[in-house]
Amino acid sequence: MKKNSENFYIGADSGGTKCEILIERVSGEKINHVFPSIHYSLHGAKSFSEDFNRNLKTFLNQQDIDINKCLGICIGIAGARRRQDKVALKNSLSKYLGIKKIAIETDAMIAIYGAFGNNDGAILIAGTGSVLYAIHDGKLHRIGGWGKILGDQGSGYWIGKEALRHIVREFDIQPEPDSRSLLCKKILSETGLNPSNIIGHTFDWNFPIQEIAMIVLKCAGEKDNTSLKILDSASDDLVKHISDFFESTGRKKPLDLVFVGSLICNDNLYSRKVRKKIKKLFGRKINILKNYNSPAFGGLQLAKKYFNDMNYNEN
Repeated sequence: MKKNSENFYIGADSGGTKCEILIERVSGEKINHVFPSIHYSLHGAKSFSEDFNRNLKTFLNQQDIDINKCLGICIGIAGARRRQDKVALKNSLSKYLGIKKIAIETDAMIAIYGAFGNNDGAILIAGTGSVLYAIHDGKLHRIGGWGKILGDQGSGYWIGKEALRHIVREFDIQPEPDSRSLLCKKILSETGLNPSNIIGHTFDWNFPIQEIAMIVLKCAGEKDNTSLKILDSASDDLVKHISDFFESTGRKKPLDLVFVGSLICNDNLYSRKVRKKIKKLFGRKINILKNYNSPAFGGLQLAKKYFNDMNYNEN
């Protein structure tokens, strides 16, 4: 079958577990798709590029779209903050995709550009990691985003790590399995962890600690006290990103805020806790937006901006 010969741009938002792409043909038609992704910080540029290339080309082939007709792609990638990361990713992706017009941004950059363009506003991200990005008086500010060892408070990884810390303490003080909390029992049954293997598994960088956050959410929904305490502490830490932003900038004006990331952009016990605390602490000073453009849309707009600009430096 002959592939569609129409030129197009791609915006992509790649987090720790999924990637959303938005394709726009020059005719204006848009195509949206989501596929699984791996985390760049854990797997490196080569493995990330292989995975992205396989998933993207599988979808393009299903749609009879020729990758060589791509006028430019901008990918927002979690963990790709440093220049050397962006260069390594661009070179690797160019090799696998077979195209040169590739721009690499952080997932936060495409999210804030998608939501606000060049206007003032903030995004609070809580997925695998956590960070707040804000445009204040035309300048970009970042609060948090220091990674899972130094930061990421209130994120999926942080919640998962806190849950694991609680269950190893239960191993110490509640040696009898029947005496342990619902959270401990659920984590052990759903992950295969036990007192004998938990150190080996969790010191393996590929163990998905962030996925334990969903078990915490489920247990909190069943009124498990340990899970509720973890989410309460996590929501305090996440909301503190906003307090730190106002303190660091001295901003007095109200600010529009967008939630980004699987933990808080969906309605659940945790996202409701975060919303409630923001309303209590900031009142009308923070306006949480319900309708806004996606990060993938931000990536698409940046792809069109960069590759319509003859002065864009691809390196």
